Amino acid sequence: MITKIFLIRHAHSTYSTDEYNRPLSDKGVDSLSKLDFLKNIDFDVIISSPYKRCIQTIAPLSLELKKDIQIDERLKERVISNQFQPDFDYCMNKLWNDYNFSFVGGESNFVAQARGISLIEHLLRNYTGKTIALSTHGNLITLILNYYNKNYDFSFWKNLKMPDVISITFSENVSIQNILNK
Repeated sequence: MITKIFLIRHAHSTYSTDEYNRPLSDKGVDSLSKLDFLKNIDFDVIISSPYKRCIQTIAPLSLELKKDIQIDERLKERVISNQFQPDFDYCMNKLWNDYNFSFVGGESNFVAQARGISLIEHLLRNYTGKTIALSTHGNLITLILNYYNKNYDFSFWKNLKMPDVISITFSENVSIQNILNK
């Protein structure tokens, strides 16, 4: 039986230190039309990160399909640190070069990846044969994909768009396809 999961990276957001309530920017709202093709897919369930930008990204699909958005904390963005880190690029390089490393109060790649994979395994057990939309964050998407194929790495993450859509098909094998920004 085939289970298909669509990992949807949120659209561009307005920067704020308030991760949970950071809204889409005007650019992000304008880009949501790129996701209109998803309205032609018969999703059985729609699940989002609790962050506002992810919910706003998936809201038009939810409205069109008349399906509620379920919120799952496992889809939240990976925590880099609970302390201010002045050089984001340095942090990301450090984290991707050492999967066990974490900054103070942050998640290592292994920890964040395990969180994301725990949700995927839950979905595969409970929604076998279904089609699922997950609205989440680029780093977590890449870590989930990396679990199944090591070619999905820091370089892939850096090239993800906002929004972006990657599908994972689970059958006898795992098949990954970037369907929005090929």
